[in-house]
Amino acid sequence: MTEAWFSAQLAPWFALFSLFSLCSYMTIWAQQGRHRAWVLGSFWASVALGAMLLLLGVVAYLSSQPKWVWATLMLTGGLLAPLMYGATRKIQRAYEDAELRRSIASDL
Repeated sequence: MTEAWFSAQLAPWFALFSLFSLCSYMTIWAQQGRHRAWVLGSFWASVALGAMLLLLGVVAYLSSQPKWVWATLMLTGGLLAPLMYGATRKIQRAYEDAELRRSIASDL
């Protein structure tokens, strides 16, 4: 077994990645059609972070890291990436709906 990338005492702190759920409050801006680049950028960045953590977890597993290292990385990335990807798709749809409403309102 190789030297651990981080200590077992640090592993529980990865639960703080659950704070990305606060991004759900940005749906208000999406429904209003405001701050599109910033909101979508934030969501796609969180998807990328989750994918990187998941990939790091796989690399940690293959390089014989202790269980707390690879399990923490895989669990965090495995939850963050797909959940935020699904939310990103919904946010994009909300922006498209807002744009359509704006277009219809300008035609009236």
